[in-house]
Amino acid sequence: MMVNGMHTTLAFMTLCMREEGNTPGTHVLLNYAEETKEVRARVWAWATGRLLMLAWEHDLEIMADAHGVEGERALCGVLLDYARVTLRRFSGVSDTTTRVLSGGVANRWETRLKPVHDFLQGTQKLDRFGRLLLREAGVELPSLRHQVAELVAEGRRFTGQGAKKAAKQ
Repeated sequence: MMVNGMHTTLAFMTLCMREEGNTPGTHVLLNYAEETKEVRARVWAWATGRLLMLAWEHDLEIMADAHGVEGERALCGVLLDYARVTLRRFSGVSDTTTRVLSGGVANRWETRLKPVHDFLQGTQKLDRFGRLLLREAGVELPSLRHQVAELVAEGRRFTGQGAKKAAKQ
């Protein structure tokens, strides 16, 4: 979920930043390590949102056991470290939007971007672990929700769904 999801997130962010029209062109993915503080904050918010969803979907004790740690703080540390490593790894490899979204732009939007948005919109109050994860990540929930909602809304233009909806009306 983290690797494929963040790869997709970077692809949609790249398209939204570099593509003027609604047809997704081929662009080299943005490089987290070389981006502005604002863009890095947006990417980090997405990584944190994915971790929140992952923790909600799985038993925390099993996750901690799988990572060989005890306690929620240690689990937060392991998960956040994994997210950082993932983003650093992506920064060391050049990739393109076309390759990352080769499974279908609409499919990737629907199965990898929108679920994070839907999860955050359906979660009015975070549990203790979720609050700890956000605190440890340095991300505030309102900002996270905003960053996720904004990319999902912006990225939708590349799916063809907006044009289909308008044609039906």
